[in-house]
Parts: sequence; structure tokens; C-alpha cells
Amino acid sequence: MGDSPQVQDDCPIYLCIAAIVKNEGDYLAEWVEFHQMQGVEKFLIYDNGSTDNIDSVLQPYINEGLVELIPWINFHNQANHQHLAYAHAIAQMTGKTRWLAFLDLDEFLYSPSRENIADILKEKQHQHAIIVHLSDFGPSGHQTKPDGLVIENYTKRLEHNQFIQLKSIVQPHLIYGIRSASLFHNVLNNIPGYDENGNPVMSYEDTRYSAERLRVNHYMTRSIEEYEQKNSRRYFWREKNNAKKKLQKVDEHSIILEASIHDDDILTYAQEIKKRLKARQS
Repeated sequence: MGDSPQVQDDCPIYLCIAAIVKNEGDYLAEWVEFHQMQGVEKFLIYDNGSTDNIDSVLQPYINEGLVELIPWINFHNQANHQHLAYAHAIAQMTGKTRWLAFLDLDEFLYSPSRENIADILKEKQHQHAIIVHLSDFGPSGHQTKPDGLVIENYTKRLEHNQFIQLKSIVQPHLIYGIRSASLFHNVLNNIPGYDENGNPVMSYEDTRYSAERLRVNHYMTRSIEEYEQKNSRRYFWREKNNAKKKLQKVDEHSIILEASIHDDDILTYAQEIKKRLKARQS
């Protein structure tokens, strides 16, 4: 189970999320409201050069102190700006939050057992990082962007672990380095983290999928049109790396289009999200 971590019980926040975004204004409100419902108390949003309306969408949440919007344009062509943002989040939130989750805007963290995420984490404070498995959802028949909630529109997924993808929720005061966008180095041992059952997860190749209490729904494509637009962007400054990444995305595209397993488990939250969004609009 790993060594016992140094206790840090005096943090004013229990659970925070850090995310780096670009032109996600249409999706931010749903994502923030959803995760508030799961027990998240603070959001660090790193803006990687957005040109849409994220400022106006987030302003009410900023005014409430719920969201901190941080400009984060990549000025160094040899640096991984996502890793740098995560390092900044760890430094920024150490001593301020007990747990820090790292998610993208197309990822929704929740408990299939309908528990509050913070309550689950309170059982796991002896562990430095919790690894959560992703379930990957495809376009679900949508060629273009539909109206409505993401969690309602996209209900067709792949088999679990068809893509090996993980996300971490860490105790930031125990993290000293970043292995990847999903796994971190800690001060206790060489184990990146533990799954919901307490099993050590050493790498992406650890394929023991478990998501009975903690799960991330990954809306990998949204609509086909949006997925193609996303894949047309540049991923890396080095052309060799960029070409390799694009080939990988083409392979993923051919697979995710076949997502056909109906999964609407998350829809129990839809009506409350709509209610909360309507209340904010009024």
C-alpha cells in the first residue's frame, strides 16, 4: 500500500482540479458545474491562448473564487506546456488543497457508485496518488456539434481499456516531478499511484481496468467535425514529433468511430446540471 504520507490536514481546500484549455468556452460551464456536484471546491484553468469566450463564461465563477484563470501560452518551443502548467499547479496548490486532480475539458470524473469524490478520497489519505481509469466515448452518430449537454449527447463508448488511459488525483505536497500528463513522481516510493482497489499502478501498460467507485468519462471526439478540427492543429513544435502524433491520432480516429456500446450511467446528473445552468443564466 506504500509508505504512510506526511499528513497535511490544515489545507483550506480538500479537492481541486487543474486543467489546461484552448477554445473550450462552449463546454466550460457544464464541466465546472458537473465537477462542483462531485465535491470539487476549486478549479485552476490554464488558458493556452484561447480566442473564444472563455473569459465571459468563467467570470461568474471567478467572482465567486471558485475558478482561477491563468494565462498559459507556450513561448518555449522545447518545453511541454502541459507539464509546465501541472508543475505550476502543484507548486501553487501545495498547502492549499489536500488533493489535486488533473483533467482535460473532455473528461468528466465521477463515482459510478454515486459517492461524493471527496468522501472516497478521505478513505485513501494514506496513499500519495489515486489512479483513475478512462472510458472512451465516440461521436455517437453526431457529424456536427449538437445542442445540449456533452454527457447527454455522447453515450456510445468503446470496450473498457481499448485505449490505455489513466488520470491521477494527487496529494501535491508529496509530488516532486512529472512523468507524463497522467503519472507523477512522489517522495515516498517509485509507485506512481494506486487504483481504486489499492493496487499499485506502475505504468500505462498496467491494464487492470477498475471503475466501480471512480471513473473518468472521456468524450474523446465529441462530434466528428470537432474531432477533425482538433486533429488539424499542431501538437508539437518539432515536425518529426508532430507528424508522429498526427499518425497516432488518425489510428485512434478509425477506432473511436466504431464506439457502439451504449452507456448512459452518467446521465443521472444531467437534470441537476441543467437546473444549475438555468439558474445562472437567470
